[in-house]
Amino acid sequence: MADGSYTFTVTVTDVAGNQQTSAPLKVTIDGTLTTPVIELAAGEDSGTVGDRLTNHDRPVFDIRQV
Repeated sequence: MADGSYTFTVTVTDVAGNQQTSAPLKVTIDGTLTTPVIELAAGEDSGTVGDRLTNHDRPVFDIRQV
């Protein structure tokens, strides 16, 4: 499916011929890949703050843009 905005609806018909249509569902397709950001979580950076080094043997990371 190409990138863009789409609106979907579903219509059902029973055996008596009655029809019902769903509310519209708006969807945006964006196939652009982003570079994920992986950083030490707040409080995991030990020693010099901001050097991205830790002495924790099981550090916690924040992962964004995935």
